[in-house]
Amino acid sequence: MKPTTFIRITLFLSLLIPHLLWAQDQRLMKTKVADVLALLPAADNPQALRLYKEIIGFGDDGITALTEGVQPNGNAAGIPYRYGVSLLTHYATSKEDKAQIERAYLAALGKTSDVEVKAYFIDNLKLVGSNAAVSVLTPYISDKDLFNQAVSALASIDTDDARKAIANALTGQPAATQIKLIKSLGTFKYKPALQSITTLAAGNDPLVRKQALWALALLADATSSNLLLAEAKKVGFKYEPTEATVALVEYLHQVTVNGNNALAKEISNALLENTPAPDQQHFRLAALKGLTLTDPDGSVKLLIKDRSLFDAEYQKEVLKVAVLSANRPDALKSWTKEYKKATGAAQADILAMLSKANRNAGFIESTLLPALASKEPQTRMTAAAEIAVSKDKKYVPALLDYLLRSTDDAELAAAKAAVLQLADKESGALIAQKIETAQPKNKVALIQALGARRATNQFDVVAKLTASNDAAVKSAAFEALPAVSAGSNTPALLTMLAATENEKEIKAIQSALSSGLDKNSIALLDAAYAKEKTKLLPVLPYVKDSGALEKVAASFYKGEGKEKEVAFEALANWQNNDAARTLLSIRKDESLKKYHAAAFDAFISQVAASSWPDDEKLLLLREIMPLAANKDEQTSVIEAAGRVRTFLSLMFVAQYIDDANLSSAASRSAMQIALPTSDAKPGLTGVEVRNTLQHMLDKLTGADSQYERIDIRTYLEKMPYTKGYESIFNGKDLSGWQGLVENPIARAKMTKEVLAKKQLEANAKVKNNWSVKDGCIYFQGDGANLCTARPYGDFEMLVDWKISKNGDSGIYLRGSPQIQIWDLARIDVGAQVGSGGLYNNQKERSTPLVVADNPIGEWNTFHIKMIGDRVTVHLNGVLVVDNVVMENYWDRTLPIFPEEAIELQAHGTELAFRNLYVKELNTKPYQLTQEEKTQGFDVLFNGKDLDGWVGNKTDYVVEDNTIAIYPTNESHGNLNTEKEYSDFIFRFEFQLTPGANNGLGIHAPLEGDIAYVGKEIQILDNTAPVYSKLEVYQYHGSVYGIIPAKREFLKPLGEWNQEEVQVKGDYIKVTLNGTVIVEGDMKKASKNGTLDHKDHPGLNRHNGHIAFLGHGTVVKFKNIRIKDLSK
Repeated sequence: MKPTTFIRITLFLSLLIPHLLWAQDQRLMKTKVADVLALLPAADNPQALRLYKEIIGFGDDGITALTEGVQPNGNAAGIPYRYGVSLLTHYATSKEDKAQIERAYLAALGKTSDVEVKAYFIDNLKLVGSNAAVSVLTPYISDKDLFNQAVSALASIDTDDARKAIANALTGQPAATQIKLIKSLGTFKYKPALQSITTLAAGNDPLVRKQALWALALLADATSSNLLLAEAKKVGFKYEPTEATVALVEYLHQVTVNGNNALAKEISNALLENTPAPDQQHFRLAALKGLTLTDPDGSVKLLIKDRSLFDAEYQKEVLKVAVLSANRPDALKSWTKEYKKATGAAQADILAMLSKANRNAGFIESTLLPALASKEPQTRMTAAAEIAVSKDKKYVPALLDYLLRSTDDAELAAAKAAVLQLADKESGALIAQKIETAQPKNKVALIQALGARRATNQFDVVAKLTASNDAAVKSAAFEALPAVSAGSNTPALLTMLAATENEKEIKAIQSALSSGLDKNSIALLDAAYAKEKTKLLPVLPYVKDSGALEKVAASFYKGEGKEKEVAFEALANWQNNDAARTLLSIRKDESLKKYHAAAFDAFISQVAASSWPDDEKLLLLREIMPLAANKDEQTSVIEAAGRVRTFLSLMFVAQYIDDANLSSAASRSAMQIALPTSDAKPGLTGVEVRNTLQHMLDKLTGADSQYERIDIRTYLEKMPYTKGYESIFNGKDLSGWQGLVENPIARAKMTKEVLAKKQLEANAKVKNNWSVKDGCIYFQGDGANLCTARPYGDFEMLVDWKISKNGDSGIYLRGSPQIQIWDLARIDVGAQVGSGGLYNNQKERSTPLVVADNPIGEWNTFHIKMIGDRVTVHLNGVLVVDNVVMENYWDRTLPIFPEEAIELQAHGTELAFRNLYVKELNTKPYQLTQEEKTQGFDVLFNGKDLDGWVGNKTDYVVEDNTIAIYPTNESHGNLNTEKEYSDFIFRFEFQLTPGANNGLGIHAPLEGDIAYVGKEIQILDNTAPVYSKLEVYQYHGSVYGIIPAKREFLKPLGEWNQEEVQVKGDYIKVTLNGTVIVEGDMKKASKNGTLDHKDHPGLNRHNGHIAFLGHGTVVKFKNIRIKDLSK
């Protein structure tokens, strides 16, 4: 190649390459922006914040690429870009971000020629604009299409330059523009524009004049008074298009607020002189108020005079103004005279006004108490109501006397209401004393008062009145009886019950007996039951013991007619769990079809409201589901199961998601079970949960279904990808299961060939005794155990089981016996202790803590947890084995095997299993890296339990090798290291949930607020809207109240963050995900006072516990280790 040719090509490439690189960069930026726009609109606030940060991270080029994509409204291609611009506008908080966005918007404003797009960017500048935008926006004030947006944006920017720009543009503008400008200046109360606005207030355009007059009113300059008065006078001080009088009233309000009393008084008097007509009432009242505020004593005569003007509504408004000064001695004296002269409603209105102005004992004694004897009924009622407002019980006798004198129904009701407002239970004696001499109508009111105040010490008085000859008094006494009865009144109530056949009276006595039950009264009920069976049956649901249930059940099954009906109502109304199984039996009995529907509904209601654990509730709901006769009953079961938030409940309702009749209800229940709750209870996780939620997405129906789908998708995005519970039985056959070959020790000694042969032999025998039917595994005969084909180490297991009479079985864990299952009736072998125990233990506990078995023939649920050699068992939701060591039955000198099969024990009796799920646990503790070992780090959390920690082990629990806090309604404090530390490096990982708030306490005592008596490093979801306006020292990583942290370095919610806290003396350094977010000397940082201006005695502590400080939200921690620098 010739040199000259080479030079030319080189030169050409040198010119071309920068252009090519520039073009490539632009393409890449557009692609990046497009990738973000594809995710808009964001599903939630955290995602929106992440996308905002991503766009800001693109720099000026990225924001410019975004603004250039904005198209005129209606162009579909521009919609994503408008989403992006809106995101930037509404999520910008820092001054730097806003300035960067503002530059881009101003540039876009200059580039576009489309009016609508210009308007769009000007509107966005309202939120991100600064003084830098004023010069660009000012010319648009003169634009007929954009003046409205321009003035609004300048008003939002609200700097001195912005105000000047608005004021300077006033002259020479069209009327519409002037109105917009004047409105802004008035809102600012911008005094430099006073003269310009005054000139426009005298102009010819009525709309401009109206806005100018209003602006002058807001400016409240003394020089504007004559103009405003003159304009109001021109229009006769009435409503009209320029609203001059309205402006004058606002002016009066402003000068009054500003303290210019002389001017306010002058305007008030002028208004009063010129507003004598009914259609000027509003203006006149404003004048009265202005005069009362500026001349309270001098205004009284005018107020009294005006109280006789116009209509009753106006007169009441006058009294509202009078309240402002009626507590002054002269005013009170004058108004008291008026009160005494007035009659009817007017007198009552004045009394109410004076009472509001004079809330004191002196006024009550001098005026209100005498008013109870007024000749005017309305005055008496007002006096009673105002006395009651005092809350002083010493006035109860006076109100009772008033009640006794009251004859009119309305007045009697008012008197009773006043008495009830003051009286309490201790006032019962006073009320009772008045009953004997009271007229029947008044007696009724007094009896009702005793009932309302539950005056149990006045039972005898009320009981005596149940025999009154007056029907109203008698009825009132019976109605009050339940409220005044106690257990000690049972003999009297039983006597009354025996003496009446009146249904209404019987029900009142039954209710009274139910409300006051105690041991003695229950014994008396038992004694009376034989004679008054039908009358006492409705009381027995409140007794809540097995004997009462036996009586009611016997009456239902053996009784006839009314007795049977009343007994069933009692069962349906039972006040605890006990009657549910009886109701279930009734539903199962085909001879009792008459009661089936009611029994079904009562059963569902009682199970839902019961105190049973969730596992037991679900078992009972599953039991009744096959008995549901129609869609409504099936739906009620599914909806009740939706309130049982367990994994097995989710699997139960999931069966019906594809049922056309039940799909919507099942899907909604599944959502309620699986998703986090509003009170921060975590959602369910795992593959089965994820699959169920994804499957039901399109099954939801109803008005809120679109929002529910959003909630589900949002949760699915955040849900960790863990396996969770996996089914080990497919419900169809025994795939994944095999026969038993001897025991683990014997199998270990076999050759592969021998073991394989024996396994084939064992498998061949399985079908003789083990079978699958209706989704359950059944055993019959004398065969051997059924084993999982694969081994398990640490795990949680869910399994339902059912045995027959004299049954005996168990669950082998890691090939070793066993969690016991047996019939409680087998007392000869000790079965009365219950199922669930580690039967073969000899040194460690072998029996369950409590008996929690369901009756023979009913299903039971085990929740088994095995970590290492320790086992925890819940039976039907009740803890029966609590972290007990399981001994190796096959060789007690050895610990339990680290891994082996799970076995279902065969013991010669019929049994069944269903719902077998296993969740394998990652319980291996964090292993120090070689570097950490060399540096001297120690592991602080073993991944299995909270050994080495003290404090709150109620809310803080161990799960999946993490420490998780699930706060309950009651605070149980912090979780602290057992040891104390001074200088150290503390490393840990944490996972936040939406709105999470926790803290890391250092140098902490075991009591007190660690942020002050120790030091607290914040652990916080910075992205939560609720925390958007915190102080800088409150965000994540900050030493609370002392040193603020850098932000923006937390990982997205749901991801694990790594943090290191290094402390040496007063020096602290916090590193989050590789970035130092805090570093400094805590003492020096607070030398001139702490940031929160509070005392931090903990700054003087240099030794103490390290603690996790729960603040009511879910957070997880793992991989916790420490290097003690003091060694």
